[in-house]
Amino acid sequence: MARHRALAGVRPGLGRWPVAVVGVVALLGIGWLGATSLNRAADRADQAHVCPAGDAVLQLAVTPSIAGTVQDAARRWNAQAPIVSDHCVRAAVSALDTRSVFDHLTGTWDPALGPAPNAWLPESSFWVNRLLSADNTLITSTVESVATSPIVLAVPEEAIKPLTDGNSFLYGDLADLTAAPDGWARYGRPEWGRFTVAMPDSG
Repeated sequence: MARHRALAGVRPGLGRWPVAVVGVVALLGIGWLGATSLNRAADRADQAHVCPAGDAVLQLAVTPSIAGTVQDAARRWNAQAPIVSDHCVRAAVSALDTRSVFDHLTGTWDPALGPAPNAWLPESSFWVNRLLSADNTLITSTVESVATSPIVLAVPEEAIKPLTDGNSFLYGDLADLTAAPDGWARYGRPEWGRFTVAMPDSG
């Protein structure tokens, strides 16, 4: 509206040049918009050509403790516009309780949890083994670990010195050590008898 008022106030002696300039700018603007639309259409056509199988979403269910890290990795991966088997693939990450995912995978998947996952990152391999035992047809590819946690051996305070003095303790010795009826004799404490180990159940 401001432009129209300015043009209406131009005296006849100035000629049509200002109007011509506005006309050229308008034509350039229309041309730019047209070219942009054509480029977008071309991009969509190129994407359809590159991904003839269309779009696909890789649904990942992960334990909440690592959801943030996996979501960051998924965003970086999605930004690369990956193409897999003629599909334009996007990863979608859902933070879901491990036990809940296990129960629904081995039973009936609840849509309230979101789409059923194509891949699952539980809190430990314990749950993978349980899933294999419950229904090995649910796992259709090789199981791989994406992270490891340190192995920790907790012992009573009085056992620290025998284990760290002299004949040093190695984790690789545990199998033979726990099988021996007098395992603690190796560390100068034969009166303690067998070297026993308790493993916590992550379930």
